[in-house]
Amino acid sequence: MSLLPTIGAVDQDTGFYNSAITKAVRFPAVGGGYLSRTFDNNNTGNDWTFSTWIKRSVIDQHLAIFYSSSTSNPYYQAGMAFNSSNQLWYYGFSNANAFYGSFTSTAVFRDTSAWYHVVLQRDQNGNSTYYVNGTQVAQASSNGTHNYINGTSYPHYIGNYTYQSNAGGWFHGYMAETIFVDNALVAPTVFAETKEGVWIAKEDPDVTYGDNGFRLQYLQSGTSQNSSGIGADTSGNDNHFAVTSLTAHDVVPDSPENNFCTLNPLSKQTYTFAEGNLKLSRASGTAQSAAVGTFSVKSGKWYWEVRLVSGQSNYPRIGIFNTELGNNHIETAYPANNDLGARVWGSAANGATNKIFGDSNTEAAFGSYDDGDVVQFALDMDNFKMYMGKGDTWYTNSSTTTDKANISDSSANAAFDAATNLDIVAGNSFAPLIFGNANADVWIANFGQDSTFAGGIDAGSGSDANGIGNFKYAPPSGYLALCSANLPEPTIGPNSTSQSDDHFNTVIHTSVNEAASIDVGFKPDWIWAKSRNRVSTHILVDSTRGVRKYVSSHDPFVEIDSNSENSVDILAFTSTGFDVPDDPHGYFNYHNGSSTLDNNVFWCWKANGGTTTTNDASSTSVGTIDSVFQANTTSGFSIVTYTGTGSAGTIAHGLGAVPKMIMVRNRDATDAWAVYHAAVSSDPETDYLTLNENYAVADHNTVWNDTAPTSTVFSVGTADSVNTSGEKILAYLFAEVEGYSKFGSYTSNNEASNNAFVYTGFRPAFLLVKMTPSTTEWVMMDNKKSSSSGGNPIDRGQYPHLSNTEYSGQKVDFLSNGFKVRDTSGVGYSTRNVIYMAFAEVPFKYANAR
Repeated sequence: MSLLPTIGAVDQDTGFYNSAITKAVRFPAVGGGYLSRTFDNNNTGNDWTFSTWIKRSVIDQHLAIFYSSSTSNPYYQAGMAFNSSNQLWYYGFSNANAFYGSFTSTAVFRDTSAWYHVVLQRDQNGNSTYYVNGTQVAQASSNGTHNYINGTSYPHYIGNYTYQSNAGGWFHGYMAETIFVDNALVAPTVFAETKEGVWIAKEDPDVTYGDNGFRLQYLQSGTSQNSSGIGADTSGNDNHFAVTSLTAHDVVPDSPENNFCTLNPLSKQTYTFAEGNLKLSRASGTAQSAAVGTFSVKSGKWYWEVRLVSGQSNYPRIGIFNTELGNNHIETAYPANNDLGARVWGSAANGATNKIFGDSNTEAAFGSYDDGDVVQFALDMDNFKMYMGKGDTWYTNSSTTTDKANISDSSANAAFDAATNLDIVAGNSFAPLIFGNANADVWIANFGQDSTFAGGIDAGSGSDANGIGNFKYAPPSGYLALCSANLPEPTIGPNSTSQSDDHFNTVIHTSVNEAASIDVGFKPDWIWAKSRNRVSTHILVDSTRGVRKYVSSHDPFVEIDSNSENSVDILAFTSTGFDVPDDPHGYFNYHNGSSTLDNNVFWCWKANGGTTTTNDASSTSVGTIDSVFQANTTSGFSIVTYTGTGSAGTIAHGLGAVPKMIMVRNRDATDAWAVYHAAVSSDPETDYLTLNENYAVADHNTVWNDTAPTSTVFSVGTADSVNTSGEKILAYLFAEVEGYSKFGSYTSNNEASNNAFVYTGFRPAFLLVKMTPSTTEWVMMDNKKSSSSGGNPIDRGQYPHLSNTEYSGQKVDFLSNGFKVRDTSGVGYSTRNVIYMAFAEVPFKYANAR
């Protein structure tokens, strides 16, 4: 049964957004499309504000956003852009006197899967401030005296800078709701607002636009400089922009309120991207690689189209990819069939019969396929089937056609039965895929943005049942476009009864010379604390064991209890956090009697508010060892305590779902932590890691008794660390919740600039990683600590197995739909399997780009 909500074309709007933005303009990169206007007034002395929503398509290139340039020598120009280091940049330049006035953000912005809101304020004295998603990311004082924007009669450009014979720096991506306010510094909150942690556009910004002010909503599709053009000004000023190399098909439904799937350039590949990351091309001889979509789905029915412009004789393969397999299956040349998924392969031109492939080279005849054909994909993740069509004719695995009306038929011969050949089963997640051999080819995908495939064919009129999408052909009944509005509503998310930060939150706190109340935002049940600026103990306390008992992640000492002189010094859990005294022991609120104060980080999880359940195994017949648990079944977190028996057995955990990660600690002994992780190997129940050490994964049948956990119990063997007779044992367990938590693996590739991309389905708030086959560090990082202001990379964190001060390095970008490793140290070193535990800030359905 689909997890998708039943939403029709008339009731799709859930009320979360303000219905402010419905269209965007796509800057294709190829051909250098842009908008331009020469301002009517020279308002040199005026303050001004520029605001726009942006979805990037490429990184590591200069991408012009808004510029003013002279048209003759000497050349004068000023403007805002993403520079080639992915920083927001503003500068002024004159080749007559080599004048420069520039400033950049410290944060970098490399998210290509969702939308940013960018605001630049600049006053008449050159004081400038950048904001992204409402957060200040850069500021400069007296940044030059030449104010070419709004201060000249030079042409102004959106999506390009150009002068005399020079043209370049074309913007590649999408823009929506572009506003310029002349004669005012306008706060970002005038254009947008925060709603449950999401930055969303306001429908009608309350601004006075001024002489040169304009508002471009990109609702029109004409190419003239008037109210019907793509550059139509809807502010009332009629300051319309001229259109260059943009046409009607560049106005698309992709927007900050309904983000569409594109192809992801952050997955390592060798393609050249264009047309808003819908077009792929490359030269002959380029290494084999695959490009995957920015969306990956576990449930529901989905439709998209792909057109091969050229290269059908090169045995291209298109279809789906199991993102649970990890990035190494994408980055490996010529991946195995079961790595790629069901797909079309072959061409009529070279005499081959097109096939639909699963693993073990399972084939089904597909019919002819030539350059220029549009191939249709219907992915049924509820019944685990893949359907493929061409020109609105659909095929089955018996090489016969089937009417579109029968696509929803669940009978075995109605489609390629992917369930028998692929792991299209509950729990796996699939993304669209295009894979090419080492030859030249050109592909264009359509996930509902453009039925002309960048003007290559006549437009279609297809849309899904919710009225969404611009397809060449109408999707089969019940199949939806891959866009955020159609994604299932997360159990935990901005438009649900609870948000991510109701279940997990990171708090940064600087100690004070007095007692303090720490505001977490909820009553925590598990607190993991560490001083950032001092060599000190990792402290783990929870509401099951009591507020003043603790163990450590890096030092396996016997649990310290409230009767010890080294007590933890938490006074109490509160409804919004916890209270700490003036701490003399060096744990939660330490100061040394001078000006040196601790800067602490607290990672906090919610279980069941301290209310526990006692499981008498002999009475309930659940498990064989008695236990006490308090479980948060919504967020998939459980705290379990039990007394070891010395005999292999099973223990109730209360999650109601299969745990993906388990951390166990003997409270009465100095035994090491034992860690279970479902992605550590193909048989994770036979292996374990140790949290307090950097050891490689080990195989031992006495830890988990070589038995996988179930939705009701987990198994332990006879190892002292998990089951010493008569000793008290503690366990923290985690089950995966879509859009909130993820427990998987990736393969590092030892490349600082292009290491692994990992799809999680949310923008992370917390990440714990460990390279498994070698003795490398555990690494913890979160969204509250970074050397940059307001963005990526995340480059500050802690080592759970060490008492060290906070590290600087281990760079990772937290993105709207996952994370990208940007380092060759512990998180990206060599080519090794790396397991991770991640928790969400915002699910991808609602996430802004970061």
